[in-house]
Amino acid sequence: MVMEHTLKERLLEVFTQHDLAAKSAFIGLEGFRNTAFETFKAKGFPGRKHEEYRFLNFEPLFKPAHEIQPVANTLKEPAYPEWDKDCFRIVVINGQLIRQWSNLDGLPSAITIGSLQEALEMKNVKALAAIGTLASNDDDPFVALNSALFNQGVFIHIPDKVTLDKPLHLYITNQGNTHLFTQPRILVIAGKQANASLIQHFATATLPASFTNSLCEVQADEDANITMYCVQNEEENQSLVNTIEAHISKFCNFKTVTVTLGGKLVRNNLNVVLDSAECEAHLYGYYHPKNQQTFDNHTLVDHKFPHCNSNELYKGVVEEGGHAVFNGKVFVRKDAQKTNAFQNNKNILLSDDATVNTKPQLEIYADDVKCSHGSSTGYLDPEQLFYLRSRGISLEKARALLLKAYAAEVLDQIELESLHQHLSEQIEAINHQV
Repeated sequence: MVMEHTLKERLLEVFTQHDLAAKSAFIGLEGFRNTAFETFKAKGFPGRKHEEYRFLNFEPLFKPAHEIQPVANTLKEPAYPEWDKDCFRIVVINGQLIRQWSNLDGLPSAITIGSLQEALEMKNVKALAAIGTLASNDDDPFVALNSALFNQGVFIHIPDKVTLDKPLHLYITNQGNTHLFTQPRILVIAGKQANASLIQHFATATLPASFTNSLCEVQADEDANITMYCVQNEEENQSLVNTIEAHISKFCNFKTVTVTLGGKLVRNNLNVVLDSAECEAHLYGYYHPKNQQTFDNHTLVDHKFPHCNSNELYKGVVEEGGHAVFNGKVFVRKDAQKTNAFQNNKNILLSDDATVNTKPQLEIYADDVKCSHGSSTGYLDPEQLFYLRSRGISLEKARALLLKAYAAEVLDQIELESLHQHLSEQIEAINHQV
């Protein structure tokens, strides 16, 4: 496999040349990067024989030579979306935190936001205790590669009883004149009774094809309320693997909404561990691949303790040439009695050339639970189309109205009104092109 040898050799060369383990001087974590890279070397990039990645083909993405450690010396400030004005902004370009373009005016002084690498070098207790304990390098080669090669990263600490009155907008992009392979990393620690919303926004449009391997780890302490929106609107030559690993504690409420509208290949790994009794997680997603795009959502909700709730709804619209993948697992351990867990995946095909692979799963080892899962894939209801057309509505508008209503069930989970409106308008514009 050409990609495997060429890219692995290039990554090894970069890792050796930069001597990242020594350069970053991780206090108390000697060997952290070395161990992660050895894990990646042993596993390699996943191919079609890897069960969790069997519908994806990474080889064509890495045929051009990629720059592994881009230097941020010719950057230009991005153009931010209109809804950004309602947020605190954190700018990440080529995996590096860009302070001069971040906007944290009015942020509560108790909150820490800065470079993850600097936090570790300065022996930040929270960062040191969490790094390497949430997302496992052994579980996924992309996690291991991010651990080995991430540059700076972002560290966010929201102390006990602190509430953010505006979301944190993590604007993540790449810039350069060559093909880039970047490794953004974000660590979020939310204290007891902390309340916050975060928006991961991936938007790269101004360079040759790039590949982003992003990792976001979230640790939420007792009674925290954390909401994450993930907006993926890359150009059609950009690819992304985005892993979110969240561990939540007693009485926590954790919610995610993932909206994927752009990119060549987008893979979302969302892993939520209910790490204590009496907590809950809500996962929502919407995706719309077309024109040879592949959008792949893999979710895992791990019920480790009793009296926990989880709810999951992913909906997709797949146009001609598009490929959607959904693989969701709810894992209920032996001691997780009184679990309530629900999972549903729905897909609408707009063409006979659209493809969906869906696999909702329940793996249950407790006997006193309420769990269900389901999946449906089909076309727009011809009776509904006929009804609208009989009222004088054109076929194009009728289809757009039905698709708008279909997406609303997910978009209505977005509480930031300006973001909700922006995505609704964007999806409506896409639907009118169908």
